[in-house]
Amino acid sequence: MASWLPLSNGMRLFVSVPVSEINKSWQNMVRNIVIASLIVLLIVSFITMRCTDYFTRPLRMSNIRSKAKAAEGQKIISETERDPLTNLYNWNYLLVYANKIFREHPEKPMDAVVIDIDRFHSVNALHGWEFGDRVLRELGEEIQSFVNEAGGIAGHFTGDRFNLYCPHREDWQVQLERFQSRLDGVFQNAAIHLRMGVKPWQPWMKPIQQFDRARTACNMRREDYKSRVRIYDTAMGQQEERDQRLMNDLARALDSHELEVYYQPKYNIQPKQPVLSSAEALVRWHHPDLGLISPKEFIPLFERSGQISILDKYVWKSAARQMVAWRDKYGSVLPVSVNLSRVDVFDPNLTDTLDQLVALHGIKRSDLKLEVTESAYTDNADELIRVIKGLRSKGYEIEMDDFGTGYSSLNMLSAMPVDVLKMDRAFIRKIGENEKDNHLIALILGIARSMKIPVVA
Repeated sequence: MASWLPLSNGMRLFVSVPVSEINKSWQNMVRNIVIASLIVLLIVSFITMRCTDYFTRPLRMSNIRSKAKAAEGQKIISETERDPLTNLYNWNYLLVYANKIFREHPEKPMDAVVIDIDRFHSVNALHGWEFGDRVLRELGEEIQSFVNEAGGIAGHFTGDRFNLYCPHREDWQVQLERFQSRLDGVFQNAAIHLRMGVKPWQPWMKPIQQFDRARTACNMRREDYKSRVRIYDTAMGQQEERDQRLMNDLARALDSHELEVYYQPKYNIQPKQPVLSSAEALVRWHHPDLGLISPKEFIPLFERSGQISILDKYVWKSAARQMVAWRDKYGSVLPVSVNLSRVDVFDPNLTDTLDQLVALHGIKRSDLKLEVTESAYTDNADELIRVIKGLRSKGYEIEMDDFGTGYSSLNMLSAMPVDVLKMDRAFIRKIGENEKDNHLIALILGIARSMKIPVVA
């Protein structure tokens, strides 16, 4: 028997069973089973639909959060890889990207370039830090424009140094003139000069090695100031090795007394008969392998490396011992002039070191005359004046060395208290050569006379 069974939801179920087995109770039981099955089916469908909606929404939110974190991370990376002042790469990221270029295209000729601003600390001292920052921003913008046109990458590294890693070219002098023209046009009332060092592409040389050599080239001083670009070459590499050897040998040389101090006499020529009045300590290096080394070579080197204070203290002690030897032999002390370099001036223990030295040897402070070298004029002028005033107040005599060689010494004379002017030897060589030089020497002597300061020539 077959029939349609009505359900409570309006639907009907078709059932076919033998008639003999159909009775009222079976009809009720089948109908209840079907109803229960439909209820279960509806419940399962509802739960599934709700759960799908529940899980989809949190997953979607999780994706949004991940993307937000990724964007935030990218922003942090962008901020840390760029110098905030110039928006160029900082050194670490520049090197990362340069190495990537090198690894992926080792056959591509790339030059490493270092650009510095001459005496940038003086620019800051004269015009202020905000002015100095403007200079760096302007230069950074011009460098970025250049790499956008030529290819490559650029970075700003500590203070006034800029680094470029660019496709090889032969016209770096032209490019430096471009950067210089930008600064000259913006800062017409300031003397700002750039210098550049280049290490051209060399097969399989890594970027860090190229930049080291470009920095060496940039730091090399040139006699030809018409060209302010230095290209790293073999001779420069040899000079770098020699410089490094001298720096390494200094400690041993002092211990073995390879550095010998000589004393050049100074005479007072105002009396009819010249009178010996003092002496100047001069140091010479007798290197066991390299022979006699000129102080014109090793003194600037040690000033750059910061080792000059070690050499200066060695000379101070030698001069003090020599004054004691003269006193014991002749019964009187002959004062000696010694150098006071930039590193010495800014040493917080300078006064204590000098006081201990004169006390140990039983000499007067005025016997140890202090020559302030040209390098000391070019840094913090206020600090220099403060230190010099402090030394003079204790009885030390201050001599201005190489007076007249540049703006720095002429400018400092009006502010820094000194006891003696030491005229640069270049003026002495020119005496009598032409009228112009004679007038210049007369002018310097007139300045000293008006200030009642003796002159040493």
